[in-house]
Amino acid sequence: YMPGDPRRYGAVGDGLTEDSAAFNRALRVEQNVTAHPGLTYLVTALLATIENQVITATGATLKQKASTNRPMLVLNAARISVRGGVWDGNSGNQSGSPIDQYGHQAIAINADDCSVEDIVSLNSFGLGIAGHHCNRARIARNRIIAARVTGIYLESLQANAAGNVIEDNHIDSTGFAMAYGILIAADGKFEFAQSQFTIQRNTLVGNTTAGSVGITTQTIGSGTVIDNDVVGYSLGISGDSSSGSLFSRNRVSGQGTVIGYGIEINNGGNTRSE
Repeated sequence: YMPGDPRRYGAVGDGLTEDSAAFNRALRVEQNVTAHPGLTYLVTALLATIENQVITATGATLKQKASTNRPMLVLNAARISVRGGVWDGNSGNQSGSPIDQYGHQAIAINADDCSVEDIVSLNSFGLGIAGHHCNRARIARNRIIAARVTGIYLESLQANAAGNVIEDNHIDSTGFAMAYGILIAADGKFEFAQSQFTIQRNTLVGNTTAGSVGITTQTIGSGTVIDNDVVGYSLGISGDSSSGSLFSRNRVSGQGTVIGYGIEINNGGNTRSE
């Protein structure tokens, strides 16, 4: 097997054998990593620490082992790219409190200038794709299906974050009450902010139960929310403390009668909705 192929380091890819150690050995090599198409890798937690690494899983499946309260893959170095693959969180075999659910993530971005593109995040017990005080992340063309808490979650709870782009994703939250499609959250004490963000051309479908929201920006900063389609949820789009932001050409429908708002703007000085 070629360098960067997890099978070279002992991975089996039969969906039954625990392949985390072998896959992590591949990730530690100064090479790009390619999961072999047609195989299913059973993993607990993977860690990428090589800058500029490309991780390709097109045609392959990575399935999280049962009773795991961790992200499937953490990007811990700058400019890592993840491309393709089915990332199955195996939610039916996970457990924990609502707080524990935030630990379940298909992919967690903990570094700047990373990208996640063309993946399928399936059956996450918590979050599909998450970014933690990262800058200039690009999350594009992904399908996120049945994430129990939030499809895409970006937070700046411990440091400022800027320049993140969420575009051309399809998120299906139907089947789970109080689920968010896209949530950008800043520090509740107003110490840190998400700014210069872009959320565009995403399609979101969700339940109309109380508490479910298609797109929420709790950012204490400026950004653009444009050309998104939001179907269902009890609230289509919520801009909370998103000062100087632009909400434009978004289409919302089917919000039901529990809350029933299409677009809500709170505490948004100089914010425009068109």
